[in-house]
Amino acid sequence: MTQKQRTLLVPGTQATVLTDGTGKRVYNAVRVGLQIGRRDLGKRDPDEVGRLLAMEHVPGQLKATKTSLEAGTFILKGEVVKVPYDGLSRTDEFRYDWRADLRYNALRLLALLRDEAKNGQRWNLIGHSQGGLIIVLASKLAESPREFATLVGRVALVGTPLAGTVRALDALLFGREDLGAERLRGILAAARTWPALYQMLPAWRAAVTPTGEELPFEKQFIFSEGWAGHATQGIQADLLQRARETQALLRGPFSYMSPGVEVLVLFGKRQDTPTHVERDGDIFSQDYSSAAGDSLVPELLTGAFLGEAAYETRISVSGNIKAHAMLCADPEIQSRIRKFLKKPLPPLPTA
Repeated sequence: MTQKQRTLLVPGTQATVLTDGTGKRVYNAVRVGLQIGRRDLGKRDPDEVGRLLAMEHVPGQLKATKTSLEAGTFILKGEVVKVPYDGLSRTDEFRYDWRADLRYNALRLLALLRDEAKNGQRWNLIGHSQGGLIIVLASKLAESPREFATLVGRVALVGTPLAGTVRALDALLFGREDLGAERLRGILAAARTWPALYQMLPAWRAAVTPTGEELPFEKQFIFSEGWAGHATQGIQADLLQRARETQALLRGPFSYMSPGVEVLVLFGKRQDTPTHVERDGDIFSQDYSSAAGDSLVPELLTGAFLGEAAYETRISVSGNIKAHAMLCADPEIQSRIRKFLKKPLPPLPTA
């Protein structure tokens, strides 16, 4: 008998719209580029965006205690933004709050997969960017490789920052002007309360001296000492601890997928992609060193993190490949995923 198969998309950072408890949109990645206004923030004053989007966590607890610091408000996950994923073959989408602890969302994904397994379901999973990290972590949090293989037959990861990204570091160091320059201070303060950003910090030694020498491990960004003066300005020790714990889980990313799960890993290598940040005392430069990648994920540094065991699963795509945010809309990427999803399901491991 042919086993049932469905395809689930786990989208990337900012690809799930955030709403408040009344259903009003408070963050929409499509609208961000056009400048979010009071209507997009549920008719709140745009200056309140920092407090609105900030979170609160208790050390050791994956689920946030508060999803907004605005009194009487909580944040919910809305629909997935369509534009980056049009053309992908899928039957469902996993919506999630991309600010939250990656392991919390991984457990939610695992629960969904287990629920569907009651009906004999074995999924194809497509993970873009942060979505790929959630898939990998779900496999590590499963009871065993066999359990994950009974739930999932194929995994396609697209532009997944398995070794982290300087873009997460950039957002925590300097903030983003996506919501407007006048909101920069507020959104920076909010970003420093989001576990997911810390958990996507570079796993390599990204902090270097003005002469290009790598700083010692304890002065890298997963430790408080790595933040210099910023460590007293909202960088949270608990969230750095979460980053260290998550990086440990991500080592050997496919160890809970083999041999029962077929894996495809796609990277772009056409765009300049930041790799290292210069630190001179307490001053960090925004003039980053770069290498080939997809504008967010550096190809060779990430490949080195994967190691030889994952070499055959990895395909680096050049040519006219799109940048990170639109990788899943790229015709070549879509073609490779379609062919991959037609491959026979691997048999389940016997033990």
